[in-house]
Amino acid sequence: MPAFQGLSQRTMSCPIRIVSFAQSLMFILAVLMTMIVGSALPAHAQAPAIQNGVTVGPVTGFPLPRFVSIRPNEANVRVGPGSAYDIRWTFVRSGLPVEITAEFGNWRKIRDMEGDEGWIRHDLLTGRRTAVIAPWSDGDPIPARRAPSQDANTRFLLQPGVLGEILECDGTWCEVTSANPQVQWRGFVRQTSLWGAYPDEAFRAN
Repeated sequence: MPAFQGLSQRTMSCPIRIVSFAQSLMFILAVLMTMIVGSALPAHAQAPAIQNGVTVGPVTGFPLPRFVSIRPNEANVRVGPGSAYDIRWTFVRSGLPVEITAEFGNWRKIRDMEGDEGWIRHDLLTGRRTAVIAPWSDGDPIPARRAPSQDANTRFLLQPGVLGEILECDGTWCEVTSANPQVQWRGFVRQTSLWGAYPDEAFRAN
């Protein structure tokens, strides 16, 4: 049975994000600047709206929070919603899932799978749905099955940290395929084993 090895943000030899020493030193001051500037912004430009009981972004009208993914191979994440703010870190791998938690103009506040937050330009994001296999786990591989059932045969095993593209989720199972065109795999994974889809969320990729 094949097993596909995952590489986490902290362990992979080719990192998927980088943070400079200078960026770390400037972070506290930049956060304070963000708080001061943010408090002066018009309330209607920051506050999310409620539509049919669902929290939506003030710019797009899409639900908050929501999952998207990184579009380019290199994408800067800043401490505030603007190019004048310092870079907090830089993603160096496309396709990684992130969670949008707020909107301001052309900027989106995101949270990554390690729980870190920052601001990124909207054009560096895509609605393509991807997921990381159990990034919180250092334990056993996650089975990918032939059908969305616990009784279905296991096709292969996925190590925690593997990146995949979501084809469809029914709220319990997701059909996931390889995000790397050089490595082909496809199977059904428990939705609770993915970072990139909410529990009970049902959708089909566009």
